[in-house]
Amino acid sequence: MVREQYQKQLYNLREGIIQLGVKVHRQLEQGLQALLEGDLDLANKLDQYDESIDQQSLELEKLCVELLALQQPVAIDLRLITSSYKMATDLERVADLAVNLGEYARDSQKLEIISVNEVRQAGDIALEMLAETMQAYEHKDEDRAKAVIKRDSALDTACWGIIRGFVKQLMLTQMADQNEQQAEENSSQALTILLSMRDLERVGDHAANIAARVIYLVSGSHKYI
Repeated sequence: MVREQYQKQLYNLREGIIQLGVKVHRQLEQGLQALLEGDLDLANKLDQYDESIDQQSLELEKLCVELLALQQPVAIDLRLITSSYKMATDLERVADLAVNLGEYARDSQKLEIISVNEVRQAGDIALEMLAETMQAYEHKDEDRAKAVIKRDSALDTACWGIIRGFVKQLMLTQMADQNEQQAEENSSQALTILLSMRDLERVGDHAANIAARVIYLVSGSHKYI
């Protein structure tokens, strides 16, 4: 009976992480949509949704602590619990970054200096990395996890490419005659672009962290941690 309860707790932990990943992926999608479309209504909803993610993350972390304290797990069970604890934290932080993207939409409702499609492409890479790393966790797929880690450099390159392109375009526009309102709008967009690229890059880092935990969970290797 005790053993059955223990296995049920492990199952609940695993399923809980998977469900949390689905919620966070949706949150990131909505944060990007709010940023790209200047959707203030959607941006305002992100905070409320984020509260449920925070609560679920805390509950999963609590379950991990209880399992460690009461069950004294070993081998793969121990790796599952410790990896899941770290993953819950990474997922919660990705959700916070998604809220940030919505906040930036409030500050700059329209992106004009740079290509919105370039931002969307970078966002798609971040979304795909998150989705792939959660699939790797669900299916204990080490190769899939390694592919996510390798893709992190592509997201970094995309984000920095957008920043460099923006700075170049900004310098060109500064050479032209601008009134005070135009200068203010460009300044607002500057903060939005720089901060949103920083946060998308961080999403990739968290996805790579989760992938490293998947590799540890499956193989016991600390190479990527």
